[in-house]
Amino acid sequence: MEYGLKQKFKTELRSFFGLTILNLMIGAMMLALGISLAVTHLLGMVDAGRIDPLSVLLVGLGAMAIGAGFYWIIEIAEIIDGVDDLRTAYEGLDDGDQDHLTGLSIKMMAYYRSNKSTISRMIMLGRIGGGIFLILGALGVIGAGSSIASSGILLENTGQLVGGVIAFGVGIAGLLVSRYFSIYARLWDARLHESAKIEDALEHELEAK
Repeated sequence: MEYGLKQKFKTELRSFFGLTILNLMIGAMMLALGISLAVTHLLGMVDAGRIDPLSVLLVGLGAMAIGAGFYWIIEIAEIIDGVDDLRTAYEGLDDGDQDHLTGLSIKMMAYYRSNKSTISRMIMLGRIGGGIFLILGALGVIGAGSSIASSGILLENTGQLVGGVIAFGVGIAGLLVSRYFSIYARLWDARLHESAKIEDALEHELEAK
């Protein structure tokens, strides 16, 4: 029973950590795309020597993506700090340390409750990001396969194939992590709801006395 609880906590914690890493990658991707979009169209206007309304719009969108990427990376960095503290405490547990394991479970639920709004967005973005990586990976593999069929195996298309496979794998992992963590989140929500009901009942009982 004790081993089962420890493994359950380890699985939940691993899912939590995986979700934060996935969202960190999404934030970095937003930042990189924003920089690429803004710099490319800004340099294009400088080279052309004139202001193009469409380019101005795209530079603005790029700047927004840069800001959103920075913001999300900072948000996720704060979540990672808390998750890393839980991982460190878990790794320091001794066999048979049931009380500390229970305390860590309570601490993780409390951490989830205090960051619930951010974590809900993490789950949503995890699904979106997983889908994007899946599509990019599939397109990369298809493009590399087409290039290999027409030109043979070259360093360029081999690199594209490897990149596509990696992106496809990240997409699948992202979707699975988001799915499993959403299941844990629903369980934690149910536990928090039950504990809130118990606290309310106890408070009413004390007030009645």
